[in-house]
Amino acid sequence: MELKEYLNINFPVLVLKPSLYYQWDIGIHFELGNEVYQLTSKKGQINLNRFEQVYSQVLSIFNDLFSLHDEIILVTNVYQYKTSKTRGLMLSYLFNPSQ
Repeated sequence: MELKEYLNINFPVLVLKPSLYYQWDIGIHFELGNEVYQLTSKKGQINLNRFEQVYSQVLSIFNDLFSLHDEIILVTNVYQYKTSKTRGLMLSYLFNPSQ
């Protein structure tokens, strides 16, 4: 089954545009790494502790929700400004087994 067909059958009123979250009456919101600030006090450097905590939390949630045999459709919205480097970066990390 192709992606468009799957979406039309399972989500007939869904419009792939920002923000998908607000198109539904029911949603789940997670606050991740909320006790650790994203920057350190040293010249605004990235606080790796926060990102490690968020990664751990996300991995835990993901493993609780999905099994190794689940098929997952990832929908992202990439905001592009003056360059299109982000799209190339995203494509290099995505794999579509149907292609």
